[in-house]
Amino acid sequence: MKAENFDFDEKKQKYFFADNVSTPFVLTNEVREYREWTPAIIDQRQRRLMDALQRLWRL
Repeated sequence: MKAENFDFDEKKQKYFFADNVSTPFVLTNEVREYREWTPAIIDQRQRRLMDALQRLWRL
């Protein structure tokens, strides 16, 4: 499935809601909850994930 030039909402529809397709990856499924996908949101999510990994790995 190719959705590279679609806006974020259209991509979500193609990747997550077409043909009842679901991914087994929790982090990927989490993307469905976002209404938009901006650099600020990506940065926020990356920081949150890095904080979680640092706690998990005791860094």
